[in-house]
Amino acid sequence: MLVCWEPGWRANTLNGPVLSKLPDPRTIIVALVIVSTTIYSAYSPWFVCALGGFAAVMLASATINPNTLVRPSWVAVYLATFAALGTLVFVIPLVWKSTASAFLVLFLQWMWRFSVSAGMGAYAIGVIRPATLQKALASSRIPTCFTIPISVALRVLPVIGHEVKAISDAMKLRGMSALSLRAAQYFTIPLLSTVVRSGDELASAALVRGLGGTAKPTSVTVVKFRVIDAVILLIVISFAIWRIVL
Repeated sequence: MLVCWEPGWRANTLNGPVLSKLPDPRTIIVALVIVSTTIYSAYSPWFVCALGGFAAVMLASATINPNTLVRPSWVAVYLATFAALGTLVFVIPLVWKSTASAFLVLFLQWMWRFSVSAGMGAYAIGVIRPATLQKALASSRIPTCFTIPISVALRVLPVIGHEVKAISDAMKLRGMSALSLRAAQYFTIPLLSTVVRSGDELASAALVRGLGGTAKPTSVTVVKFRVIDAVILLIVISFAIWRIVL
């Protein structure tokens, strides 16, 4: 039995085509685009709360599947951020009425909406596998000059996240504060070195896999439109119609 390992993911047996239990990457991308384009132009706070709840449900559903990078801590951080920003948006005008508070509330309004886009973006990064994304985009007749950079970027982001955590833990062990100028130096340089090294490793892996060749790459994962994709698209299209009607 041949086993293929990918960073951050569990092993896949290559006994035959495997039907992915996750939503189609194209469905996730469409949902991310619709949510990001409608949330910023929405005037109703109920619309923002509804989209925020949708993003929370998507993140929570991803924690059930062990083949994703999404963890319960992601959901907790998202809910805490969304709730805190929403509370400040409604409370500040009641207790502080001035020109400065108006600008502050305007900024918090944008950040409140941005937290929803960030939540959907975290879901996309944690759920979409680079190999599955490349397969889905190739099936949509998208040129490899677009699919390969997107797949590589999606693979680099989790690596950067792990390195940030490792560097932060090392700084804490040495008693360094994350807010000092010296800490910024000790944080930035190792992180940049790690990103450069990871880029070289990914480029070598791409050459080994023959991604620069003319032959069409194969995949052990079957990507197809399923009921879960129809449900997600129906929900986000309903949000888009709601935004237009409002």
